[in-house]
Amino acid sequence: MNLNGVKISIAIGISTFLSLILSVVIGRISGPVAFGEYTFVITIANIVTIFLQMGMPILLIREIAKYKQQLDYRYLSLLWDWSTNRVLIATLLFFIILSGAVGVIYKQINPTADPLVLFISLILVVVITQSAIEESKLKGLNLVALSIVPDKIIKPILIILAILIFSLYFSIELKVVDFLTIYTLFSIVAFVLLRGVANNRITPYKKLILRRGVDFKFEEVIEKNIKSSKIFMYIAVAQVINMYSDVVMLGFYVSFEEVGYYRVAVQSTVISTFSSTVIVMLIMPIISSLYVKGDMKKIKEILKKMVLYSVIFSLIVTFSLLLYGKSIISISYGIDYIDAYTPMIILLFSQMISAFFGFLGPVLNMTGHERLVLYGISISMVLNIILNMVLIPLYGMNGAAIGSAVTLTIWNALLWVLLYKKTRIDCSIYSVFR
Repeated sequence: MNLNGVKISIAIGISTFLSLILSVVIGRISGPVAFGEYTFVITIANIVTIFLQMGMPILLIREIAKYKQQLDYRYLSLLWDWSTNRVLIATLLFFIILSGAVGVIYKQINPTADPLVLFISLILVVVITQSAIEESKLKGLNLVALSIVPDKIIKPILIILAILIFSLYFSIELKVVDFLTIYTLFSIVAFVLLRGVANNRITPYKKLILRRGVDFKFEEVIEKNIKSSKIFMYIAVAQVINMYSDVVMLGFYVSFEEVGYYRVAVQSTVISTFSSTVIVMLIMPIISSLYVKGDMKKIKEILKKMVLYSVIFSLIVTFSLLLYGKSIISISYGIDYIDAYTPMIILLFSQMISAFFGFLGPVLNMTGHERLVLYGISISMVLNIILNMVLIPLYGMNGAAIGSAVTLTIWNALLWVLLYKKTRIDCSIYSVFR
């Protein structure tokens, strides 16, 4: 692994650890019911955010990596400006329209709840959306480790410290609205830092263009990327529905308490995806650049090596949590959350199977076959919703875990077939033994 890979591994390792600590701190201080409600609100905010991003994050990573390789700095500058302005307009319109309707909407959803919760979540949606754009600019420039620091490392540290100070030092009994307020305030801090870092890294490229006297034509960029951004948006929407439909339906069909347990189960499986997350962050710009060069042999060599690392790590984590998962949950979150063990195991095995298939979605996206990803994810999204509607009323959070596991496995199998047929690339563990 090169120096950049080491940096990415360290950054994601720290961010994963901090994410777990943040979950434990909020879970222990709030209790299962409040933790479930907090999780439910954050989940809804993340779903809305995907619509407002309009597919820009994936598009930016692919296009910036591609045109940086081709030294087309004029196109890069146009792309940066266009994506920022487009998403900014969408988020501001969203905030203005929904802010005016806050009272009406929230009264219909939950008349007894605090309207401030919805208002804060609207602000959070705007901030998360803008942060995602700035992160993607840095990732496209292959500054992945740097892109992680403000939002995934500095922000959770500040949130954890703030919660502990208010709760333990000042003995303040924090409610859901308080957790959301703290989370949103430090999300704003993270966005400001991201924006500053991104502008600092982008400025040298713009200076190169200005010295060459390039004439900017905004319209040239729009037509070239509008179709791809729409496809990426549909993919992102389908992915987020697949990721969060179980949480949303648990909130509607069962209770916030089970949402809290299920959140612990999901959070406990995060470590099993650590290696695959690192690898995807590392290889996405590289795959895009190599595909532009037509170096398929190098792409296959990289994927074969990476999937082996991912599978070995996943196996170790899965069987470790199978043996010691109950103790880990009890020690970290408390005995009240022990019911999270069963859905955790179901989700762990589905993640292990996913690791066997490799990095299908990212490879298809980076090689210009995003339509195939859209096709696969659309089928799995419909299947996931149907399974959750059937299984959650019958089996609660275990039904949600089963639905997600079945959907993830079918989605991987479908994308594996599509990727191999289109590119002759096999990024599964099977490729290692051929």
